Amino acid sequence: MVNGALTALYIGLVVTFMQNANRWFGVQDDPYLTGFMVLTLFVVSALITGSLMLWTPTKLLVDGKKREAGAMLAASGGTLVVLLLIVAVIAVTVK
Repeated sequence: MVNGALTALYIGLVVTFMQNANRWFGVQDDPYLTGFMVLTLFVVSALITGSLMLWTPTKLLVDGKKREAGAMLAASGGTLVVLLLIVAVIAVTVK
């Protein structure tokens, strides 16, 4: 569950960055630079979220603890799904 919560926290930080990037860096007229930054952020985010969600379950699996690895992965994924549903309900009701 902690891994899912940390991943959700990271997602929140990325969203905050994306919402404030124009204010922090100014509007970019260069589509190459903008594309480069967006794709780099995507790759770094994949690395970070992949590490947060998969590192510990993979270690458990390598140590032969299949049941624990599956349970941890399910708990982390379930945490993200619950948080997604909470945010979706808030987004629909706040309109």
